[in-house]
Amino acid sequence: MARRARVALEQEHSRPSLLRELSGGDLRNIDPVMIQQAARKGDELAKSIINETGFFLGAWLGGMMSLFDPEAIIIGAE
Repeated sequence: MARRARVALEQEHSRPSLLRELSGGDLRNIDPVMIQQAARKGDELAKSIINETGFFLGAWLGGMMSLFDPEAIIIGAE
């Protein structure tokens, strides 16, 4: 997520994003927590990164389900 956000911001220098402010101007400081914070505050780039990540995760998970045919999938956080 952080890499995709950095690349987007590096390629489009004029693109407004709260991530520039949260990272203190050093795009190497961007992490998933910052992306979540920015998305909650309405940052369009951060929201698109989260949506894209959800899509990729869903596609990967669908492939794993087809491959392994598990009885259950449990997704959680600490």
